[in-house]
Amino acid sequence: MKKLLLGVIVVTLLSGCAQMVEEQNQRSNKTKLSLIECSEPELDQNYSDNTKANFVNQLNSFADSAASFNAVESIKLRTVRLGTMNDADAKEAISGIISCTKKQKNKVLTLSQPLFEKRKELTKDKTEKEYLISAYSEWEAYVKNNIGNGGQERAKYDSAISMYKNY
Repeated sequence: MKKLLLGVIVVTLLSGCAQMVEEQNQRSNKTKLSLIECSEPELDQNYSDNTKANFVNQLNSFADSAASFNAVESIKLRTVRLGTMNDADAKEAISGIISCTKKQKNKVLTLSQPLFEKRKELTKDKTEKEYLISAYSEWEAYVKNNIGNGGQERAKYDSAISMYKNY
């Protein structure tokens, strides 16, 4: 009788542990899925014609977005490091988070390229065109290399875009 009672207790405990592990795996998967969710950047709704002011505003908006992409990535990676997920989900989440940031930056670069080419085509003044190319090049470098380097890349971009905007 003692063996039967002991057997029932062991089976009850093991089934409880199995259920707890399953619940933990479900939470881990849910956390992973929320962390790898990836929004796609778009042109501003107000961007209608390719004026100098609209172009500058769009580049500034994309520059701010690039900084946000990195900030969100950093927060999500810290969340993974809290250890609330199993190893497989954590590895998948890290890969998804980094992939998302890269995808978002590439999308911003892809969206801006035709706008830049059109601005370049519309700009007739040689000096203004040089400022435009410089501003776009600094912006591109900022978006690609924005990894929290104390704002050096952003300062270069801000300076170049000001030269173009104020010409």
